[in-house]
Amino acid sequence: MLLLLVFFMPFFAQAGENIIKKGEIAPDFTLPDLNGQNYTLSMHTGEHKATLIIIWGVWCPYCRAIMVALKKKYPILQAAGMEIVTISIRESPNKVAMFIKQLEPNFIVLTDEWGDLKDSYQIKDVPRIVILNRDQKVETTAITTSVKMVEDMIAKALKSL
Repeated sequence: MLLLLVFFMPFFAQAGENIIKKGEIAPDFTLPDLNGQNYTLSMHTGEHKATLIIIWGVWCPYCRAIMVALKKKYPILQAAGMEIVTISIRESPNKVAMFIKQLEPNFIVLTDEWGDLKDSYQIKDVPRIVILNRDQKVETTAITTSVKMVEDMIAKALKSL
């Protein structure tokens, strides 16, 4: 049994890796914000030089730290042409609203209560960071707990665009 698992594991890993890669168009989605208004990614990516997507969970302390840091930098990032879209995954909108009320972010907050993006965005853990260019192509993506790494990813993406 172990031999079969070792043999087939690379095939299973490769199947998931083909979903979201640098240079490919990111999967489109439509999700509600906390007011129930739908946001469709493809209708907004062309408006900005870059779009930073953060897929997070209310329970995740690293997600909170990243969001707090980005709240402070959002005006600068927005002036540089970057929009921030955060997506709480597998949490009730009410629970997300309680957290967001404390943070009071000035960027977009969406909810994916049922985890619809889990497969298309390869969400095995959070925070999942994805940076897109104005053509909705992936510039970079990572799962990271480091505010510094997210800041470095942003700087590199903005410099290359």
